[in-house]
Amino acid sequence: MMGALDKAMRRSPVAMEWQAAQDMLPLAPALGLSVEMPGILRYLGATMSSLRASQKGIAAAVPGVVIHVGGELDAVSGEWVVNPGRMARSLEMLRRVRPDLTIFEAKIEKMPFESGVASLVKGNRLPAGSIDWEAAAVEIDRVLVSGGKVDISAMGSLAPLKEALLKLGWQSVDLRFEARLTATKP
Repeated sequence: MMGALDKAMRRSPVAMEWQAAQDMLPLAPALGLSVEMPGILRYLGATMSSLRASQKGIAAAVPGVVIHVGGELDAVSGEWVVNPGRMARSLEMLRRVRPDLTIFEAKIEKMPFESGVASLVKGNRLPAGSIDWEAAAVEIDRVLVSGGKVDISAMGSLAPLKEALLKLGWQSVDLRFEARLTATKP
């Protein structure tokens, strides 16, 4: 039953929301929420393990650092996380809760890294309307190695990011449902 539901949801227009719900479910106990249905939790745990393994596989394809923009709670151990640090308390808490990550107070439009250090820049559920995608494209292009990958989903359209990457000479840019962009740097 759950396998059929998962397949249907992953093919639906709300596939990103379905994934977001799966990503957040393991955090329920830390948030003081009670989750019953242990079978679903086991299923989601296996799904998350599989997702993390595939993310590590993508990152291993090209040597370098993985930069995770926002979404620090679903970042994989060892990644560099870019967080705008709207509240100093939230950055302190993140560093305490996730000591396995290196967290930088920065925005995607101005990342504090040397050029050509990353193999993957990823972000989940970014607020598309509050990001200058032209500046972000320049930064993504700068920090990625040749052959590096981008995998970003947003709440809103990523069409401006696609246009900006194409202007920079990128050719392999895939935009799905206006809200999920994957690309490979030439």
